[in-house]
Amino acid sequence: MGSLNGWRMRGLLIIAGMVMVALGGVLSPGVLLIDMHLVNDAIDLQERLDVKVNNASMTHIASTIYILGHALLLGGVFALWPGRQGGSAGDALVSTGLLVLVIAFICGIASAMLDHLMVHIILHGEAVGIAEAEARNYANGVLISDGAAEMTQLITTFIGHLFLAAGLLTRFAHGGRRWSAIAMSLISLAALLCVLVGSHVHEVGIMLAISALALAPITVWLIVLGVWVYNEDPELIGEPATA
Repeated sequence: MGSLNGWRMRGLLIIAGMVMVALGGVLSPGVLLIDMHLVNDAIDLQERLDVKVNNASMTHIASTIYILGHALLLGGVFALWPGRQGGSAGDALVSTGLLVLVIAFICGIASAMLDHLMVHIILHGEAVGIAEAEARNYANGVLISDGAAEMTQLITTFIGHLFLAAGLLTRFAHGGRRWSAIAMSLISLAALLCVLVGSHVHEVGIMLAISALALAPITVWLIVLGVWVYNEDPELIGEPATA
C-alpha cells in the first residue's frame, strides 16, 4: 500500500472491479443480462427463478462478487474525472458519462441484492410465516423488479460509455487510442439503439441479446483504461503523480 499513490490505487480498483463484475456475471445462475432479455413468457420467468433457487449457493456467491466489483468500480472510475472546474467540452462529456455510469453501477448492485432476496424468500420464507405459494408470488415480484434493474443497468451502461468515450477523444492524441475511443462510442451507440428498439417493438428480443454482446468490448476497454490510470499515463490523467 505504501508504494501506491492515488492514481495507481484507482487504476487497480478499475481493473479489479471490472474483472469481478465480469466474473460475477459469468458465474450467475440464469446468466444475467442476455438470458433475461430472451425471456418472453411466464414459464420462462419461472424457470429463471427455479435456476437461481436450485443453485442458491452459486447465486449468493456470484451476486456477492458482482456487488463487490461494482463497489470497487465506484471508487475507481473517478480517476477519470476532469481535474479542474469548467474545462473543455470533452471534460463535460467525461463527467456526464461517469455520472451515468454511477447509476449503472448502482443498478448492478441492486440487481445482485434482488437475486439474494428472491432466493431467501423461497428458501426461508416459511421461517417467517410465509406459505410456499405466497413466497413464490413474492419472489416473482422481486424477479420482475430484478429485470427492471437489469434493463436500466444495460441502458445506462451504454449511455455512460458513449459519453465517456466521446469525451476521452479530446485527451487522446495517438491514432490507436483515438480509434479505440471512436470504436467504443460507435459500439455503445449501436448497442443503445438495439436495446431501445428491442424493448419497445414486439418480438425482437434478439436485438436486446445482441446489444448485450457489447458488454464484452466495454469490459476490455474499461480494464485497459484502468491499466493506463495505474501507469499514470499523462495523456489520460495529465501530469504523473508522485508515489
